[in-house]
Amino acid sequence: MWSHFQKLGKKGTGEETMAKSILVSLKKTLGKKGNFYKKEQRTADLYEVDEEEALASKYREIQIFVYVMYHVYNSNIMTSISLFRNHP
Repeated sequence: MWSHFQKLGKKGTGEETMAKSILVSLKKTLGKKGNFYKKEQRTADLYEVDEEEALASKYREIQIFVYVMYHVYNSNIMTSISLFRNHP
């Protein structure tokens, strides 16, 4: 798992590359007439966004996911090490 985090985190390019590949996949699925929409946080209203904003949204989601998984993974390792050291 650590190798995946390293691949994603190298100078921030891994997340951007992944976000672009997700956006390309979505565009292929939607076709030429497909649009991207974003939901208002407090209402159920949707509004159309351009590709740059859709890419930025995917990029932020991936960054959050990588950040959370990195810290969960590291905290689990540290917990395991401390349990191992404290074991009689």
